[in-house]
Amino acid sequence: MSFSLDIKEFAEKTGRDIDQTIRSASVDVFGLIITETPVDEGTLRGNWQASLGGPVSGTLNVQDKTGEDTKKKMRAVVNTHSGDGAIYMANNLPYARPIEYGWSRQKAPNGMVRVNILRFEEAINKAIRELP
Repeated sequence: MSFSLDIKEFAEKTGRDIDQTIRSASVDVFGLIITETPVDEGTLRGNWQASLGGPVSGTLNVQDKTGEDTKKKMRAVVNTHSGDGAIYMANNLPYARPIEYGWSRQKAPNGMVRVNILRFEEAINKAIRELP
């Protein structure tokens, strides 16, 4: 059984809103990824892009040292998710992958994606607790 089917089954049994749960957990985890991305000039943080239907393929010419503008854009995309299909988060800068896998040992020794994906179940549980 897949993760999404487990959530759907839980939602059906409890009457909880699965779509809101997924959106809330995604915003939390994607926000952590953005926040924990090392800051150079803010280009790496600014290139996190959320999308529906498939991952984005390009890069952005933007700097976002705080990550707040990037989080705002991410929330706008995630909040349009209606429960159909996946929500994607991508960073296509050529040095995003090397940083994820230890290139920046002082700033992100364990990466920014891998450590936060492990928090997804916790984010789902938090989202479920916060639903009416």
